Amino acid sequence: MSKSSVTSTKNYGLFHSNTKNRPVDVSKRRDLRESMTKYGYIPAYPIHCVRENSKLTVIDGQHRLAIAQELNLPVSYMVCDDADVNIPALAKTQRVWKCCDYAGSFAAQGKAAYQELIDFAVQHNLPLSTSLSILSDQGGSINATSHTARKYKNGEFVVKNRGQADRVARLYAAMSTYAPQIKTRFFIAALWAVCCVPGLDEERLVSGARRCPENLIKYGNRDAYLTMLEHIYNFGRTKKVPLKIEAENILSKRNPVKPKTEYHRGSNGAVRVYSELEAAENRAAKLNAQEARQ
Repeated sequence: MSKSSVTSTKNYGLFHSNTKNRPVDVSKRRDLRESMTKYGYIPAYPIHCVRENSKLTVIDGQHRLAIAQELNLPVSYMVCDDADVNIPALAKTQRVWKCCDYAGSFAAQGKAAYQELIDFAVQHNLPLSTSLSILSDQGGSINATSHTARKYKNGEFVVKNRGQADRVARLYAAMSTYAPQIKTRFFIAALWAVCCVPGLDEERLVSGARRCPENLIKYGNRDAYLTMLEHIYNFGRTKKVPLKIEAENILSKRNPVKPKTEYHRGSNGAVRVYSELEAAENRAAKLNAQEARQ
């Protein structure tokens, strides 16, 4: 595909969309909008077009064009000779950046937190995404939150609690020695949660795993692993510790859940908002009324 030189313009009327391309939805390109707001339109990434009569049909870069127009930024573009191009095939060649790509790029730029992230993942033989969640002090959430992920991609990642991260990694390595099948992100999330419990005895937890490896079972959620960890922690002990409840209480304080509401439309068409408690009381009253009629 031969191309012309790069040209810049703010005459957005020159361009029109290509029906062969996917629909433009800038609401899903928050990352691109933030980048263009911060850096402007970078000429090194021009829009590719083909000339059709007096218009330029966009082959690649329609979202950049739409956001540039909203931000009133000049657009860089190139006119290609080949009009009969397979747009879906062209789009598939653009590989989306992965967690390791961001880490490698920002580490090479001298951002120490990203190099620390890479070193931590290698040292403990953990996936980079899991290490990101742990070092961000959000290991109990299983995955990094959207806010953390956005800051990570913007080069603003910071290590928040290295001591907690190292503790989780030590327990993960020690306990999975007796049952490699429990090496899951849910197990990591459960370990992170119990490590938040004041006074947790690491040796007691590892000792329990060593004494009853048959109880180290692979599960598909954090809650089940918390139950397992409590059982192992209390195995053969006279004094039982409600490890799961204490961990859940800490998690609920760190990540408070907003009260749920329900909306009901009355016979007159008016909409009333009920709190979760009110809604539960209403449902109970309806059930009691139904039972009374039977």
